[in-house]
Amino acid sequence: MLPDINLLPKYKRERSLLYILFLAGLILAILFTGFLGYQYITVHNELKETNEQNKELTKQKETLQVQTAEQESNQKEAMREAVAYAEKYVIPTSKLIDQLMTFLPTTGYMSQYNYNEGEVVIESHFETMTDASSYMAKLNASDFIKNPIVNRLETFELEAPEANADSEDEADNQAELSIFELLPRYQVTYSFEINPAQLKKETEENE
Repeated sequence: MLPDINLLPKYKRERSLLYILFLAGLILAILFTGFLGYQYITVHNELKETNEQNKELTKQKETLQVQTAEQESNQKEAMREAVAYAEKYVIPTSKLIDQLMTFLPTTGYMSQYNYNEGEVVIESHFETMTDASSYMAKLNASDFIKNPIVNRLETFELEAPEANADSEDEADNQAELSIFELLPRYQVTYSFEINPAQLKKETEENE
């Protein structure tokens, strides 16, 4: 019977174990380095993308600021133009109305006044045709008015109150009759254009 004799040196087995451990450590190191490299590349790309987005947002912000500034400038310019237009074209109609009222006879009155884009239409009541004609002549002579015409002339009659047999009411009836005798009997509609330059000039001179 032969004896079991191990002729391999012990240190060779130990070196094999160390070699395996070294390879395992090397593989782990490579994997860890690869993981760190991947993480670095990923974070770097994300940071790069974030920076690009920030640059784009900054560019958009600057564009919006420029557009906003332009819009505000345009709005201010439009406002200035609107104010200038209003100052140029707004007509001081109060001066015209005052004159139209002074043209009326003592027994006449103006019942309607309409102004639309430089044209005026008025309705007045007069006691006589002479008063209506005189009013038309004054419109023709006014520096504030151009091309006056008579659009419509209507007449109407007022019935006197019936006599009352009661002596206490006789005085009142007579008073009412006097009032009706003075009421206008002609309703005339005039239309004309206004002279804005002359109106503005007159208004500025009186200020």
